[in-house]
Amino acid sequence: MSRVTTIHHVNLQISDREQTRDWYEKVLGAEFLDRSPALNKGQLQLRLGNAEIHTNDTKEPVRV
Repeated sequence: MSRVTTIHHVNLQISDREQTRDWYEKVLGAEFLDRSPALNKGQLQLRLGNAEIHTNDTKEPVRV
C-alpha cells in the first residue's frame, strides 16, 4: 500500500484576501509568493515550509 509523504499545496476559497494573508503570515509565519501580476490578481499564494496554500477570491466561500 502506498502512503502519502508530501502534500504540495491546498486550495481554499476566501472572501477577504488581506485578512487571510495577514493571519497566515502573523500566526503561522507563512511567506507570500509573488508569482506574477496576473496570477496575484486572482489568487493569493503562500508558502508554509515545503507546502503551499493557494486561495481563490469569492464573495461567498463554501464552508466545510
